[in-house]
Amino acid sequence: MIDREARRQVAELLRHLGSGAITNDYFDDHAKSIARQSQDLGVRKVDEWAWYLYAEVNCSRFRGRYRLPNDFRTDLARCVVFLHSDCEYEWPRESFGIELLNICLIFITALAGVVTIGFGLADSRLYVIPLALFGVCWWLFRLARARASEKVRRRDQLGDYAAWPFLRNDDLAAARAKPRLLAAQTA
Repeated sequence: MIDREARRQVAELLRHLGSGAITNDYFDDHAKSIARQSQDLGVRKVDEWAWYLYAEVNCSRFRGRYRLPNDFRTDLARCVVFLHSDCEYEWPRESFGIELLNICLIFITALAGVVTIGFGLADSRLYVIPLALFGVCWWLFRLARARASEKVRRRDQLGDYAAWPFLRNDDLAAARAKPRLLAAQTA
């Protein structure tokens, strides 16, 4: 479902963020509020993406030495074009359940290894257990990496990731061919 008003508001905020007219904190406060209230998945995903532009930056404007690099500005412009388009967000939802489970298993296994090492100081035969637990952790880590690689490969087969948030490059080209900003008004 396309929420035209939410898309317009977030696109405007993105444009102001990219030009340095507003701070990242102002953008974060207002865009998050709009995204939370919207049922448009495209609005929410663009808002999540925008967070990566300033995740490590204190409250600032993207001006001067903080100006966004050109590749980020290109990505930001593509997001604005998407928000002004009539395209639905078609990328599949990502689930982090398996990854979270693997991280928990690795943590629990490592914790068991630390506890065993503590008790192992009294009995040298117990040092075999931490080595076995390390092997299990390593195996879980490799399994998690393989699954993540497979997930990326499947995602890349679904669409053109260079056109994100559009699924297809054709959708991006069509949206660029019908600009809503700076387009001549016809009577």
